[in-house]
Amino acid sequence: MNARIKMIMKKLKFCLLLISIISLLFFLPHPALSQLVLGQYEDEAPLQTWNIFGITTAASLSRGGTSFTLSDGSAVSLSNPALLTKLPKFTLSFSGSYRSTTMNKYGIVNTGAYHSPQNSAFGLYSGDFAGISLNIRGWAFSLSVGVQEYYSRPEVSWDFEFAGQLYYSITYSQTGILLNYNFSIAKKITNGISLGLGLNLIQGTYEKHLEEHWTQADQTISDDKAHDFYGFYINGGIVFDILENFSVAAVVRFPYKKNADSESLYRFFDSTVDTDIQIDSSETSIYHQPLMIGLGFQSNILQNLTIAADASFLNWSNYTVHYFGEILRRDFKDVFRLNAGLEYTNEYPLFNTILDVPLRLGVIYDPQPMINPNSYYFCYTFGAGIHLRKVHLDVGYISGKEYGSGFDLAFRRIFLTFNFLIGQTI
Repeated sequence: MNARIKMIMKKLKFCLLLISIISLLFFLPHPALSQLVLGQYEDEAPLQTWNIFGITTAASLSRGGTSFTLSDGSAVSLSNPALLTKLPKFTLSFSGSYRSTTMNKYGIVNTGAYHSPQNSAFGLYSGDFAGISLNIRGWAFSLSVGVQEYYSRPEVSWDFEFAGQLYYSITYSQTGILLNYNFSIAKKITNGISLGLGLNLIQGTYEKHLEEHWTQADQTISDDKAHDFYGFYINGGIVFDILENFSVAAVVRFPYKKNADSESLYRFFDSTVDTDIQIDSSETSIYHQPLMIGLGFQSNILQNLTIAADASFLNWSNYTVHYFGEILRRDFKDVFRLNAGLEYTNEYPLFNTILDVPLRLGVIYDPQPMINPNSYYFCYTFGAGIHLRKVHLDVGYISGKEYGSGFDLAFRRIFLTFNFLIGQTI
């Protein structure tokens, strides 16, 4: 009888091993699995919006994200480097933020083995930007580093117990960051025209780990993926000061390839039969980033009141992904993004100097590139600053809600930016 039971157990373990191997092969990347409606769970998906261009500072954020025509520190090198000619002789800038974002789908959450009845919340403190700029005789130069994207997500852990015993557990974790290194040069062509060019190097990492463990059988299936990102792109801009109180600008970010040295490891381990099956692969993944062009204007309609607006076009319909050698389908459409804001500045005497206190507010219409679901973010912003002659401190707040997907996604973000300036602002 014992021999018969042992025979049955061996057959069951063999069947489980066979099913595990087939499952591993099934979940390897191939064309059939790539025909998905894109959500916030794909490897290249951003933490919030797909329409990332430049680095947001507290001043530009609280003014509706407008950044094409107004100089808010050396971070302008990433949105419109021509604005560097409007900064003082020396500018040192730092910017940090706290963000709170809700997500419905990412990793295995609501896409696979784990179901969450409500959106997941994620909070993150981060340093976002550091840069310096020099402005000498009509020429301007800047050097900076900024965070373009965070890939971290809330960790998932779930256990199944029965009669006080643990039978199954699953864990998922995801981390990553994408940095942007920029060198920019700008030239004042005439008193009313400035040109700027930026050279950008991107580098980053992305890692995710999925592990399932059957406690009673002492069997583990794991899935690990890692990407080392790198790439290069050019951005540029031009500013026209048409009147003393009216300026327009045009900006461009040329299309480029965000490459990744990608590694994948699927593993099945059974300690009871000393089985360790590993399926690994290494490929270069390529994410073809779209062309972006934009137009902006600003006007001092009153002595202390400035109005600004930006319009951006992103050519997402040409976006393609080569993932571990496979071409993934992405049904994307072109996008027009709109930003608008106001800034009102009060002046107060303080000892032997003047204290400027700008007050800002704005709105953002931010459509996402996915054809299905057809969604967009609508955001409102506000903020303020304290500006002395050499020190500018600004704080900004944004609150946005996503419409169209049915998931009621939302986010909030608070920015703090510090600028140290030497010389007169032009």
